[in-house]
Amino acid sequence: MQRLRMAVVVGPVIIAVFMVADMSLLPRSLYGLYLENRLLFQFPAVALTVVVAFQDRFEKYLKLVFSALLLWLTFTNFALIYHCWRSYQFAFPYEGTILYTFYCVFALRIPSLLTLISCSLIMAGFLALLSTSNIYGERGPISAAFVAGGLFICVYAKYRLDNSLRRLNKVNRQLKRLSTLDSLTGIYNRRALMDASETLLSSSAQEGQAFAVLLLDLDDFKKYNDAFGHQKGDEAIAIQADILQQVFHRDTDVIGRYGGEEFMVASSGMTETDTEQKCQELAEQWQQRSLTHLPTVSPGYMTCSVGVAYCHNCGTSNLRELIHQADQALYRVKSQAKGHYHITCVTEAKVKPEKC
Repeated sequence: MQRLRMAVVVGPVIIAVFMVADMSLLPRSLYGLYLENRLLFQFPAVALTVVVAFQDRFEKYLKLVFSALLLWLTFTNFALIYHCWRSYQFAFPYEGTILYTFYCVFALRIPSLLTLISCSLIMAGFLALLSTSNIYGERGPISAAFVAGGLFICVYAKYRLDNSLRRLNKVNRQLKRLSTLDSLTGIYNRRALMDASETLLSSSAQEGQAFAVLLLDLDDFKKYNDAFGHQKGDEAIAIQADILQQVFHRDTDVIGRYGGEEFMVASSGMTETDTEQKCQELAEQWQQRSLTHLPTVSPGYMTCSVGVAYCHNCGTSNLRELIHQADQALYRVKSQAKGHYHITCVTEAKVKPEKC
């Protein structure tokens, strides 16, 4: 938008430069007619467009505004050409028609469909101008062909450009998706997870919100993977991601795959009670799924251990420290009672290893 607004501001400067060039070629008898056309009809429209372009509420209408500006400038130019010929038998140059079109289409980024409509109307107007007066004499057909060729090139080039940009944007979206999402689970990969969690922590610290980091690990996953195969292991990982998305679905929840069968959740604004309820809900979800594990593994189905670092106000805490505390809590669960959770309270720089 900033570059687009700059192009809108540059437009009147270019018109002013062309005015100086035009008036150096015009007979003095045409100065009044010329200035009247530019100052009373073209410049007010351009000034109004500049004002509108800097109003955020009109942002979605700018393409239509620019198309209307192009048609207004072009047809007021046709009116000047007509009056110069009818009143003074002076053939005013028509090349400005092409210049107006190219600037509005490419500098102001009028989309290809509006470009086609605008150029069709401009061509119809120029042919109507030629049919009412023999302004350019024998050069009339050549002039019409020149304008038609210029407008066709403009429409075709704009179509190709817009089409290329659409493809580029599609590829960029795909690349962004590949760079931020885990291919197996469809949730954040580790890099994107860390970036989003850092942003959420910073926002929570500014607003004085509670913040929690949960590290989750599938219990005895290696045994499961070795016994049932990598495909079943991938299915278990995908189920974990699905469960997490069901349990943590607020805008202030960030979910991602931390690595292997380990996942991480960063959450803002939850109370201690909320956090415990989420951990219990995770255990209940796995119980409902009843994903059969090895008979030697208790309780016989896949479970998930959770370590939590929770702080009421994390103004002085950093994400890596919170992850470390959550990892310690997870280690404690894994070494004592798998399939459960442990919450470590972090207050400012101090850590309480027991539950909050």
